[in-house]
Amino acid sequence: MKSAILTIGNELLAGFTVDTNSSWLSQNLNQHCIKTIKKSSASDNAKDISLELNSLFQIDVKFLFITGGLGPTSDDITRNTIKQYFNLEEEFDNEYFELLKSKFRERGIKMPSSIKSQAITFKNCEMLDNPKGTAKGLYIFHKDVKVFVLPGVPSEMRAIFEDQIVDKLPPKKEVPYLTLRSFGISESSLEQKIYSIIENWNGKVNFAFLPSYKGIDLRLNDINSSSKNLNKVKDEILQVVGKYFYGESNDTLESVVLAKLVKENITLSTAESCTGGRLSFYITANSGSSKIFKGGIIAYSNEIKENLLGVNKNVIVKNGSVSQDVALQMAKGVKDKFDSDIGVGITGISGPSGGTNKKPVGLVYISINGLGISKVKKYILKLDRKMHQEVASYIALNMIRKSYFV
Repeated sequence: MKSAILTIGNELLAGFTVDTNSSWLSQNLNQHCIKTIKKSSASDNAKDISLELNSLFQIDVKFLFITGGLGPTSDDITRNTIKQYFNLEEEFDNEYFELLKSKFRERGIKMPSSIKSQAITFKNCEMLDNPKGTAKGLYIFHKDVKVFVLPGVPSEMRAIFEDQIVDKLPPKKEVPYLTLRSFGISESSLEQKIYSIIENWNGKVNFAFLPSYKGIDLRLNDINSSSKNLNKVKDEILQVVGKYFYGESNDTLESVVLAKLVKENITLSTAESCTGGRLSFYITANSGSSKIFKGGIIAYSNEIKENLLGVNKNVIVKNGSVSQDVALQMAKGVKDKFDSDIGVGITGISGPSGGTNKKPVGLVYISINGLGISKVKKYILKLDRKMHQEVASYIALNMIRKSYFV
């Protein structure tokens, strides 16, 4: 079965609000074996909405989801547009209006007069109660299509979907898929390395590459609904590029690294300059980090590098604070300071200012020290400041994983 989604709102088209509704709907519909084949948006204009509806009813879908514009303010025109488009007969729900008044009284807020419009319902369709807000949804059967009109507020839309729409959909069917998570390899390189595997499984398994700054997710979907094929494909992929993959599905690099450190009872400490404590944040965001994380130092100034981490002042004078030797001494210094098994040192230039011809913005040195290993790597990450800090922290996590657990 197929579906289409129409999102309504000037704020969506202007880019002030990100449309999360259509993504959430598509994911949940997929679990019911309903494939979304069309997504479109319309402004808060009756003519634009009607034109989009005309277009959507020309394609072969059995379900149409419309979100947005059901509120009580003047720009919320979806309700009236839907009424006219589907020739719905209006009536006033006194019982619901009294319920709305009691809700406002309970909250100690004077009910705006515009809220009265939320009690307008329609006879020749099914009204869908909203457990999270005031705007009810609508269920209309039109031209052999099940049409659901829902509020644009994500929490309200989801609540109505889960409470009252799921039962109107085909039963859920588990679609076998597997997501393998990698870091440290580009999308094109990964595809090239496993191209023969993709070719061998053509027509049986779909391969989707999902890149982000936190790595490449490889999503495998079995066309014939057989999880056995997915496990076979996974084994073949790991034989070729296993060193780049750290987990599956909802695993994060930081949670995987933490779990390995806890399992081996290996303690860790961090010395960060340009990342400003972000690496420590990633580690401590996971439960159980207190078992292995000794502590961290944000060594932004040279004074702190020298006095707390023992970085040689002459090395800083000679090479600069952003250098290979300083990163190495930061890693060793923090390891010794906290008496941990492993120390990590990061120093760099996150920008947007501070770079030179010899040391451009984006330059970062990342070092690890401990358990017989002392290494440093240089990277130039041409990213904005926040992204530079996040990617550098992820590189450090991956260095720990590859150095001690691969």
